[in-house]
Amino acid sequence: MRRLKIHIVFLFTIFNFLFCCIGFSQVAIVVNDKVGVLIDSTENFKYLLFTDYSFDKFIAAQIFKNFDGSFNSLIYLKNNEVVKQNIDSDDIKKLSTKINSTTNNYSKPDSITQYSVIFIDGSVLSGTIKSFTNEQLELFSDNIGLVNVPTKNVITIEKKDILNEKKSVSIENPHYSRYFYAPSAIPLEKGEGYFQDIYVLFLSCNYSITDHTIIGGGFTIIPGLNIEDQLYFVNAKIGYQLSEKFYLGGGGLYVSLGEIGGYIGLCYAVGTYGTKNHNATFGLGYGISDNKLMETPVFTFSGMTRLSKRISLMTENWLSTITYNEYVPETDSHRTVSDFHILISYGFRFFSDNISFDIAFLNVPTSEELYFPGIPYIDFVFRF
Repeated sequence: MRRLKIHIVFLFTIFNFLFCCIGFSQVAIVVNDKVGVLIDSTENFKYLLFTDYSFDKFIAAQIFKNFDGSFNSLIYLKNNEVVKQNIDSDDIKKLSTKINSTTNNYSKPDSITQYSVIFIDGSVLSGTIKSFTNEQLELFSDNIGLVNVPTKNVITIEKKDILNEKKSVSIENPHYSRYFYAPSAIPLEKGEGYFQDIYVLFLSCNYSITDHTIIGGGFTIIPGLNIEDQLYFVNAKIGYQLSEKFYLGGGGLYVSLGEIGGYIGLCYAVGTYGTKNHNATFGLGYGISDNKLMETPVFTFSGMTRLSKRISLMTENWLSTITYNEYVPETDSHRTVSDFHILISYGFRFFSDNISFDIAFLNVPTSEELYFPGIPYIDFVFRF
């Protein structure tokens, strides 16, 4: 199915390019990143978008923007039938909202599994699905018998066990874009942000200016140090969802060392696999200090898994190699030495709707002394 969609996208892209070249003034647009420039039959059924057309006859749909600012849709049906309709920006917003809000996990032609169907008005019916077309859904419930409901009013279709699992974790992890400090590749939505306080002494704030871009900064408030002696930093991160469970991102961090002198910079790339509640992230970065690029990269591996409605288990680990020249008195020469530095952390995240509180322990296995369970780490995060 995926290969078929790639072929269809390719053909439609070529046709659209040729149309533009010979003077047709329209271009295909992306309604929502989840579907791309072409909405195929699988996506149409998953998000219940074009319910005016039979699911069996629907092939694909595209939305075009004309150079005069107007919009129109093309619906491709079987038997080479194409339906063109004029639409406006409100219709496009409704399609995007429908994609973001609709969940249809019904598997054709399953007439045995118990499903829970949620409607636009918030009402819920549970039972087995006997028939499912673009016009209506027939649901059989042991309590009320056979019920016919319009498909266009459906917003969620889930297996009953999945729906119950989602209700048990209905509070969203309010700080899914970052672990204790290292970032994940999962982006925040535009207009969201968070304030973080580490050890009470390290304050920072981050804000998402788009659905993919986060900017932020912070400083320390270490007692006994003047303002000019404190550390200051700015950072930026971008992140994109490439598939249902894979995210890719990257960014940079610049830290001013104040009166100590100099600065430290870090450029990195991260990949995250999983969901907002259960995921793992691998990161790779290069540091810059005094206009010199590190010879070896810094690696990070982090992960989180949700244990209950308000608790997640997390780990964040760093690995770096520092290479330097060591003087050898016996031979009156220098030799290259590489030291490995590993930081391991593990702990818990406790959260409510907008607040999270992390308690963890830090350990450095390569140090001469290893303390168990480790050096305590705490932070507080408020999402806005």
